Amino acid sequence: MTLKSLIESQATSLFLNENHFAQQVTRHINGDSESEETVTAIVVHKPHNREMAEVDRVLYEATLTVAEDQSATKDDHWVVEGNTWVVDSIGEPEGGLKDVSINRAGRISTERTRGLL
Repeated sequence: MTLKSLIESQATSLFLNENHFAQQVTRHINGDSESEETVTAIVVHKPHNREMAEVDRVLYEATLTVAEDQSATKDDHWVVEGNTWVVDSIGEPEGGLKDVSINRAGRISTERTRGLL
């Protein structure tokens, strides 16, 4: 067994462990809230550029890292920390994992009130 294959075989059990880096998110398959599955993912939120935001709206972006064999389509919706996100792109599997880029729109005034800005 090569080092690469050993790392790939351990990637999901190490990185997608909820006691370390990962959390549970919900995938609405093809955007259908009646057809969902719970998925373990690493969620990385990207900082947003306030100057690029419209008057009262902002675009939030994040990356989900999931197991390479996890199904994902551009039509899926993902629920992360109570917010619904749409898919931007799905990366190629690498090292036993793959990235799903997601985004959601938010209102600046609402986010300020909730203490998120």
